[in-house]
Order: sequence, then structure tokens, then C-alpha cells
Amino acid sequence: MAAVTEKTICCHCQQDIKVLSIDEDGREFCCPGCLSVFHIISQNNLEQFYQYRETSGESGWQIPEFRDENFSYLDSEQIHRDYIPERDGFKTMLFYLEGIHCIACLWLIEKLPQLVLGTDYAKVNLSKSTVEVKINREGSFSKVANMLVRMGYFPHPIFKEDQLESLRQKEERTLLIRIGVAAACAMNIMLFAISLYGGASGTLAKYFGYFCMILSLPVVMYSALPFYHSSLAALKSRHINIDVPLSLAILLGFFISSFNVFKGSDVHYFDSITTLTFLILFSRYLLRRVQQNGLSVASLSQFFDRGDIKKVENGNIISIHKKYLQKQDHIQVLPGEMIPVDGEIIEGKSSLNTSALTGESGTVPAFKGSKVFAGTENIESPLIIKVEALNEETRMGRIFEKIERLHQDQAPIVRLTDKFSRVFLVSVLLLASILFLYFSFTASVEIALMRTLSLIIITCPCALGLAIPLTFTRSIASAAKEGIIIKDETVVEKINHCKNLYLDKTGTITHGKYSVEKIEHLQPLQAQLAHDEVIYQLEKFSKHPLAKAIRNELSQTERNNISLEHYKEILGKGVYGQVGENRYHITGIESSSDFVQLGLFENNQLVSKITLSDKVRDDSKNLIKKMRNLGLNIFMLTGDKKSNAIKVADSVQIDHKNIYAESNPEQKAEIVEKDASSIMVGDGANDTLALKLSSVGIAVQGSIDVGLKVSDVYFSNPGLAGIYNLLKLGKRTLHTVYGILIFTTLYNLAGATLATMGLIGPLQAAIIMPISSLIVTAISFYGTKGESR
Repeated sequence: MAAVTEKTICCHCQQDIKVLSIDEDGREFCCPGCLSVFHIISQNNLEQFYQYRETSGESGWQIPEFRDENFSYLDSEQIHRDYIPERDGFKTMLFYLEGIHCIACLWLIEKLPQLVLGTDYAKVNLSKSTVEVKINREGSFSKVANMLVRMGYFPHPIFKEDQLESLRQKEERTLLIRIGVAAACAMNIMLFAISLYGGASGTLAKYFGYFCMILSLPVVMYSALPFYHSSLAALKSRHINIDVPLSLAILLGFFISSFNVFKGSDVHYFDSITTLTFLILFSRYLLRRVQQNGLSVASLSQFFDRGDIKKVENGNIISIHKKYLQKQDHIQVLPGEMIPVDGEIIEGKSSLNTSALTGESGTVPAFKGSKVFAGTENIESPLIIKVEALNEETRMGRIFEKIERLHQDQAPIVRLTDKFSRVFLVSVLLLASILFLYFSFTASVEIALMRTLSLIIITCPCALGLAIPLTFTRSIASAAKEGIIIKDETVVEKINHCKNLYLDKTGTITHGKYSVEKIEHLQPLQAQLAHDEVIYQLEKFSKHPLAKAIRNELSQTERNNISLEHYKEILGKGVYGQVGENRYHITGIESSSDFVQLGLFENNQLVSKITLSDKVRDDSKNLIKKMRNLGLNIFMLTGDKKSNAIKVADSVQIDHKNIYAESNPEQKAEIVEKDASSIMVGDGANDTLALKLSSVGIAVQGSIDVGLKVSDVYFSNPGLAGIYNLLKLGKRTLHTVYGILIFTTLYNLAGATLATMGLIGPLQAAIIMPISSLIVTAISFYGTKGESR
């Protein structure tokens, strides 16, 4: 190690070198930590990290101070037993990382599998500063943690979700304290400033100036620290961010004001800089809260979560909240309820609707010993389930975590505005320099300082840099509340450029479930009973979807209250009962058509046929008309027979030339791939390839996991309403973004003009600028508040 004799830049972090470390090739580093990280990157052929850092446009990279910590406890059997369960030979742990902030960091950390033996994958969530690491049986979390330290990212293992929340709350408390200090000082300074503006002079004005300077010290030296840290990091990495002009305005205003106070002048800007600091911190806090309330696993879990749980305890059923549920507890799930946990059936026999996980629309039998998963619906009978996994540990929870990680990609317009913000900042600083020089020579230094300071304050592009990403975040969260899961921000923008909509028939135009088409009575019943009455009584207690359809059809039938005895339902075989000496049962029969047929048998002789079909939705015709009015060409792309496709198309007014019937998966994929502006909507396995190759793929119902692997959007609800709402959402979002761009452009032009002409001072600028941020936030809120239809 050697002392530095002249200013040198570190080969790794690009900061000024104070104490020099030199490797064997003569490269210079600011510390042994940077030297170590550089060698890790070089030895593993990861030099692309530096290219990512240069092109990311992110500000500042500074390696955290190295700390000695023994992470061997992460490999202890107790830790693994209590907090890190093994699944399929793999174990997963979440780390909160210090020092992570840009895409280059993300790229480097996700190379952990190449650096640490036994590491299966590492997935970074930039918005939460976390990395999820999965290891196999040869892996070691202690080695992963030590490697992260050597790379410059100090890890905090997160064993429970509340630990991560605790770290966030700690950071939030610090921010609130800074806001409180700034608010208290600004208000007291304003009291003195009012006296000065009112004409206070002489000794009184002098002392008031000193009081204002003293009160501004906590704001400048504590509350505004985040601005300085961000600005220094940006400047060291040769970038400019939105905190650079803010820091410049605060420090310039403070030192000029202090100089004037010592000189005996009553011209100072302590009220302006403290008010500015308070309002900026407060507006950022509000935006932070809004972003935290965006799309998350918690907001997505509304599709399967239940607050009220029926727990079985000592043979009794008690109602508890889900947060008090623990593994190994026993719970009761009644017919028609969603199963809220992963577990095993220990009592009962039923059938389950597992479409959210498997994509299959039918039911599957469930009995003692069967494994069940959160997000599936119990159909027929009560079940007692032993809890094996809760919340994010469930299969559905892990799927939702994957969805949350998919929201990292930014829309092109967001990336464009980020670049524009940086260009705008450089332009403002150049204009401020020119303005200062001009008025210094043509007027006075005091006027030059006042107008320059007003310009820097009022033209800060905070609104532009924060409100547009917020708009996309709120749009995605708004869609999630309607059961529309959007993979990333690019979809919201991309869907506006699509012109052709290809609809699969089943589950979108039609209900995707059966209803009664007709009931044919082949011969009279021996007991002189009404056929419909016997059918209704047999299906009365069944939870099967076809039974529900029959009950709905016969709900208005006259009741003779026949006495049905020996009722039973056998899974996969049908329902049975007896009236007097006659035995009846309903079961499936073969059909030569595309319809489903059930038969009513009396003493094993077929006496009635029940035909069920998938009917067109009542709102399909109107919604297709509305989507056509949005400028879309509507096509039907189905594997069904052409006669059935034409029948459905005629009912919703789709042109015959836009019908692609009897299409196999390859043909569907070929059709949408040739169309550069296609939206494909499908709900079956035969639509997978077409969904993948379309410009925007929309999976309707089916498996959420599989759906989001091959498509851009997942609908938890069938039908066309969600598609129409998504199209409207895309248009509203872009209109909102354009509105924000227009407002910020006009605001900055007007603000710069007023500051240059001296029509507003630093105090007015400090008040107006945060208000502009709140206005564009309000525009974002209004534009993305959603509408029911």
C-alpha cells in the first residue's frame, strides 16, 4: 500500500483514491475491498458488469465498508430446520443487501451460481433491495453470504417477512424524523422571516438573521443529507441526477445567506431552503407510500386468501384469523370455499376445482391422504386438512412471488423520460450558469444569485422522474384488483399499438362452463312422477358443476315434494335415489355431438336425456362492439367445428371472413405470428404456442403459473369484460403519461421564464416546485383510478 501523491480514480468504483492499493498488473484501487471485487469479476469472466454500469444511466456506485462477520450459523441444522425447509432437494433464502441500486448490481449478483458451488439461482428485486438465493444439497448459504460481502454487498439474512418489514420501517422512521426536523425549523424560521418582510430592521433584524441561520443548520446538516449523498454518488460516477440541482440550491442558498448575515445584510434565503427541503422530503414520502401500496404478493393473494379460518381444536370448530394459523394445525373447509393453505386431507372425501393451478376446467377427486393446495376450491363435501404450508410458502404463494419479480421491466416511454430527465438537468445547470454570468455583469451579483437560485429550485424535474413510473405501477395494481395480472410495464404501452384481436371461443365469448340446452323425456315414469321433479331432487344436494347447471335450469319447476330415499352420490358415477319401489340415477351417456349428455335412468332404463352446452355470454356482443369502436379488428380463432364457430360468431356479429375454425395449435401460432400487431386470447393448452408468439398474449383462467410463462397477461376471470377493461386501461395510462409530459413541459417553461425575469423569488419557487410534484401525482392518481366498465 502506498500514499497517493496525485488525484487518481479507482479501477473498480471510480471514486477518488486516498489510500492506494496496486495489484500485480499495476492497476490502482482505493481500498483492498475494491481490489478483491475486481479480481472476483475478472477471474470469473464477468467484466460485462462494468459495461452494464456505464450504460445503465444510474447514479453513483460505492462499495460498502467491509465488515467482518461469521456467517457459519447459516449452515446450522437448527436454522435450516426452523426457517429454511427443503423442497425437491433445494433450499431458498432471502437476503436484504446494502449497496445495491442499479442494473449493473443486479447483473453481477445474479451471477452467483457461477461464483459459488451449489448455488442454483439468484434473483434480485431492486425495488426491495433483496436477493433470493436457491442452493442444492452441495450449496452453502454461508459461502453465498461471504461472496456477497466480497462483492461489496453486505447481506442481512431474512428469516421471516416481518424482518424485512422491520428494516423498511426503520428506514421510514428515519425519513419521518428528517421531515419533522425540517418542518419544525422551517415554521420557526418563517415566523422570523415574516417580521423581516414586515419591516423589522436594525439590531432586531440582525438578531433575527442569526436566529434563522441557527435554525436552518439542522435542516441543512441533517434533513437534507439524503440529497447530498445521492448527489455525491452521482458526480463521482460522472452522472447527474435530480438531487444535484436540489443540493446545489440548498447549499448555495445557505452559504450566501450566512455570508449576508455576517456581513450585516438582511437579504437571506433560510426560509426558502428549509421550506424546499421539507416539501421535497414530504412529497417523496407520499410517493414512497403510494409505491409501497402497489402490486405485491399481498395484493395478488386476494384471489385465494381468506381472513376467517375454521380451526379444528379438541373436536370443536373455532373461527380464527389466518395470521394465527400455524403448521400442523387442522382446519375445516366447507363446500364452495377456497382452500387457504397447502396441506393433506386427514378426514373427508370431495372433489376439487384446481383450475387456477392446473388449467383444467373439470374437477378432481380428493380423499384422505390427498395433497391439496391453496387457491383450489372445495366442491362437494366438508374436508379436514392438516396445514403444511402457509402464505408465501404455499405453491400459489411462490407463483405470486414470481409474478412480483416480473415487474422489473420498464416501459419504453419510462426509459425515454429517464433519459430526458438527465438531459434536462444538464440543460438547467448550463442555463443557470449563463443566467448568473449575465446578471452579474448587467445588474448585480445579488440579483444574479436570486434569479439563479429561483431557476434551479423551480425547474427540478422531480415530478417527471417519479410520476410516470408511478402511473404505470398504479395501473398494474389497479388491473390486479380486477383479476388482471400484467407481467410488466411494457405490456401496458405495447397493447395500445395492437390492431387485431384474436379470440378463442371457449371461456371468452362463451361461458366456458355448461348450461342446459334441452331436456328430452323419452317415456313416462312408472311412478307417474314428473321427470323434471325427479331430476331436480336427485341433483339437489350435489356440488358437481353439471348439477348446479341443472338446478339453475329447473329452479322454477313446480315442486311436488316427492320423498326421495337412499340418496347417494358416487364420484365419477353420478347420483342415486329411490322413490317407493323405483330406483333412479343420473349419469353420463355417450353423445355423437359436441354437447355433454346425461341420462335419467329408472330401474336401469333410460327415460330422459339432458343436453348441456357452453352458451354465449350475455355481454359478449356488446363488448365486442365496444372493442371494435376502440379501433380493433375482431377475429375468432378456435379449434371447434366451423358450424359451431359460425353460430357463435353470428350471435356476436363477428364477420365470417374473420373466423379461423378447426385450427390446430400450429395453425393458430402461424396466424398470430404473421400479424405484427396481434393480441391473442386463449385459455387452453392448445393456445400456448399462439400466446407465446403474439404481440400481446392473454391467458384466460387456466393455470396462472403456466399462463404467465407463455403470455403477457393473465385473467383470473373468464369473459370479454377483462379484455375490454385492459384495453381501456392501456389507453388511460398513456393518456395520463402524455398529460404529465404536457403539464411538466408547460410548467418548466413558465417557471424558467418567471425566474429569469425575476417575477418569482427563491421562496415562491420553493413552494411552487413541490406543489407541481403533487399536481402531477394527482394527475397520475386520477388517470389510473380505474373504472368499472
